[in-house]
Amino acid sequence: MASASGTTGAMAPPPLPVHLRQEQPNEQPTYTGFTRFELELEFVQALGNPSYLNHLAARKLLNNPAFIAYLDYLQYWTRPPYLKYLSYPGPALKHLQLLQLEKFRQDIISPHLVQALTAEGMKTAVEYHLKKEPPLKKPGSKDKKDAVAKNDDSSKKDTASGPRPPPKPARKPRKPEIRGG
Repeated sequence: MASASGTTGAMAPPPLPVHLRQEQPNEQPTYTGFTRFELELEFVQALGNPSYLNHLAARKLLNNPAFIAYLDYLQYWTRPPYLKYLSYPGPALKHLQLLQLEKFRQDIISPHLVQALTAEGMKTAVEYHLKKEPPLKKPGSKDKKDAVAKNDDSSKKDTASGPRPPPKPARKPRKPEIRGG
């Protein structure tokens, strides 16, 4: 394949989207209304889905030398400035890296491997969100600040009032009346 400089070799990555570049854009060709950047971004993000990898294997695309070369070309997504455009770079780039290995390309046809990758991705997502969000308070547990504030308030209360009365029992629901006509 000829590059822009006229020598044979690997194709250059697409230019960044127009609104993100500082220089004036050259007219980028579009394919069905999308730029090459958008199409390749969408494809690399789809590689994060183990079921899609299984689909590619079932269609025998992972045995095609031209497709394998394309996967190698897509390695530019692992570097800035392209890396920041991936919504979920972890699974997408991990699978892109694994697709460079012939053994993985052969094994991804197995539903067991697809299931294992899916379970691993779910586990990673859950762990990420548990670390990101503050832990929920258990019912009845109190913060130290709440306990200190309560102690301060209790010293101000009149202790002669005694214990609180027990709560009232819940009412029994009424049976609906049946009206005849």
